[in-house]
Amino acid sequence: MLIKIQDLSFQTIIGLLPFEREVPQKVVIQCYLQYDYEEAIFLDYAIVREYLIRTMQKEKFKKLEDAIEFLIIGLKNLFPFIQSLFMEIQKPDIFMDCVVSVCCEKKFSKDSF
Repeated sequence: MLIKIQDLSFQTIIGLLPFEREVPQKVVIQCYLQYDYEEAIFLDYAIVREYLIRTMQKEKFKKLEDAIEFLIIGLKNLFPFIQSLFMEIQKPDIFMDCVVSVCCEKKFSKDSF
């Protein structure tokens, strides 16, 4: 099964520049979670959504790379049965002529956690 959370957008403090540490800016997250579906194994996308928003707003990361690594570890801890995960975090408003993003894909072995 593949759960997709697409275009999750919210305001948060993220970035290295002084103004980015003071004024929240929009981020957009794409998150795809692969797992073997069984009736007893349930990946609650509402929990995933809430975790992404709450963690980003609480941690106030300086770098997108740090945010993505932290979020991936946290999701794997919440849902150990995740087999693979793709995540992209975009900062769509930092430049007027482009969208900046960082993405990461992880595949987990059965005993990786």
